[in-house]
Amino acid sequence: EGEDASGDVALNIITRHAYEQFSSQESVFEELSRAAILFQGGIDGDHKIVCDEVERALGFKIEDAISAAIVIFGSTSNSPWCWTPETLLEENLNGLFDFVSKETIIKFGEMLTCDQNGFREKYVKAMPNSRQGKHLVTNRWGFNPVSIYPLIRIVSGEVLAVQRWLIPRRLSPQFLYYDAIDKGDQAFTSALGNVVETYIGKLLGSVHGAHLFDKFKYYEKKEELESIDWFLELPSCIVYVESKSARLTLSARMADESLVSNLKRDLGKAFKQLNNTYEVIHGDLEKYSGYSLGKPIIGLVVTPEPIYSGNSRELRKYLPDTKMNILVASLRDLEGMTTMPAQDLGDQLMEIANDPEKSTWVLSSALKRSEPKTSNPILEQAARLLPIFRWNPVTGNGLEST
Repeated sequence: EGEDASGDVALNIITRHAYEQFSSQESVFEELSRAAILFQGGIDGDHKIVCDEVERALGFKIEDAISAAIVIFGSTSNSPWCWTPETLLEENLNGLFDFVSKETIIKFGEMLTCDQNGFREKYVKAMPNSRQGKHLVTNRWGFNPVSIYPLIRIVSGEVLAVQRWLIPRRLSPQFLYYDAIDKGDQAFTSALGNVVETYIGKLLGSVHGAHLFDKFKYYEKKEELESIDWFLELPSCIVYVESKSARLTLSARMADESLVSNLKRDLGKAFKQLNNTYEVIHGDLEKYSGYSLGKPIIGLVVTPEPIYSGNSRELRKYLPDTKMNILVASLRDLEGMTTMPAQDLGDQLMEIANDPEKSTWVLSSALKRSEPKTSNPILEQAARLLPIFRWNPVTGNGLEST
């Protein structure tokens, strides 16, 4: 019962192992840069709501927290991977503390630290049914306190970093989202959805040689409705893009009975919206000719966090039928693909969407980038604005002065 709670053995296996393995292979630099884009520098409107809530939940501005996390990560690089702030702060680090204060580093380290009893308490709170028989098999894929507290204070009083890479990853948007909603209100979730949608538009608008069109309004039975969010015109096709704030719950990631309903609710709605927009446009091609242009159409659902099984055959049988091929991508996938020239991107999306095998892969794995090491300039710009990345450990000055 615990093994196959969602009723689909193949989907269970894919989901559990993907969330266990794939996140450790993703770039921490990209995660931190994305966090800076979403949660730093909000002056007004939705972005200010999002930034204020994350700062309130963390107790730090995101740029200071990222700087502190990188310092702690670097200082625990030698065996036995101990975090000893007293030793670190006595060293001459050539101007580092002009960019992130000693107090911030120490306070943030304390936030990441938990003792063994605290670990047990956090686990029981997150997994209240963990000792029940039907959950014993799935516990391996459940909550791991180290993901929230990557520094462990052992009986001797030493503080160990048993999984160093989790120190900076603690500030990925995934964890910051749950920090904020745990201490915030519904306004944060709605505001973040709008901030993510704006960021998706910025990424799409950066594709060289493409044209981007915003959503439009239309009427159906005297009710005013909106189309999907974006239309990206590429030389070989048009991509209909819908942003969806879909995040699998912890239980769904463990592939319990909520997995299929979670996926159907979030992705199913996006598929219906894409299909509705397709029917509206093709129901009056003269009126909406600028959104079709006689080119093939591909649908794209973009989620803030990866849904690794989003394109799998095992999931698609639960989603609505549509009049176009639809691919599911995360922000990370989109950040990679929008560095490609429009012609190449369109050709590859057409090939993938029409390939029975490649269309089931994670999108970033299916795309063949001619320069696979090309960084996204939007992410790079965000990183350059972070205090820690402005520090030059050789001169002690800001990098911009060298």
